[in-house]
Formats: sequence, C-alpha cells, structure tokens
Amino acid sequence: MDTNILTTLLFGGFIVVLTLLVNGALLLNIFSARRKASAMQTWPSAPGNIVESELRSRRRGSRRIYYPHIVYQYTVMGQTYTGKRISPGPDSGSSRARELVAKYSPGAPVTIYYDPQNPSDAALEIDISRTMPRLWFSLVFANLTLCFCLALPLLVFVFANG
Repeated sequence: MDTNILTTLLFGGFIVVLTLLVNGALLLNIFSARRKASAMQTWPSAPGNIVESELRSRRRGSRRIYYPHIVYQYTVMGQTYTGKRISPGPDSGSSRARELVAKYSPGAPVTIYYDPQNPSDAALEIDISRTMPRLWFSLVFANLTLCFCLALPLLVFVFANG
C-alpha cells in the first residue's frame, strides 16, 4: 500500500477516534448537567445572603476567560453552610459572568437551593435552560472542527494525487 494512502488513513482513523472521545466527553457533560438540574428541581430552599461577588479571570492560552466568583451563606437546621455553586451548568462567558456578578451583590438576600441528603451541596439557581444551549453548541462546534480537521488532509491528498 502506498505510504501516502496509509498515512492519510491512519490520520483519518485518529481523527475519528478523537471525535468519538470528544463527543463522549461532551455528551457525558450534557447529560450529567441535565440529570443534576432535574434532581435540583425537587430541592428545598433556604434563605441566605451573598458574602462575596466579583468578576474574575484566568488565561487559557492567549485568551482571557471571565467567570463569576460568588460566595453565599445559608443555614439549614441550625447549621451554617458556605457555597459557591451558582447553577448546575457552566457559568463562564464574559456577558453571563458580568450579569451574575451584578445580580448577586454582597449582602443581598437570596434563596439557596440545597440537597436535603447533603445540605452542603447547594446552588443559587436551579434553572438550566440558559446553560443547555451552550453545552449543545459546544458539541456542534467540536464536531464541525473535527470534521474540518479530517476533511483538510483528505482534500490535500486528493488534490496532490490527481
């Protein structure tokens, strides 16, 4: 077999395996978030207050990623807890992070939703409707990117070999 064909097939196989792994990880993330959000719909609530609320950032390669850092306290059956989870899904993204920091200012009273089996597991918001489109978009974007990575070497091979 021609080494160019073999190389192209091996690369294509690698991309297919990579696509399956990325899809598996993204789908696991999506279904995990949905399951958690579904369970959270039955959680009881407790009054709480915001202790800290600020916009933070970190570098990911050459990009800067913004995320909300929000800390809240609440009391369940006489025990005071501190939490940081905002919702069942990811809360990153510049506009969403700014929106959350503005919404939850320090000292503000809030409703906290907590797991009755483990009251230290809590969240400020239990609605995942804003998060799910972002997770599905990630899946579509990853597939399009990987398809492009697969198609490009095949196109180069086809045009190079007539």
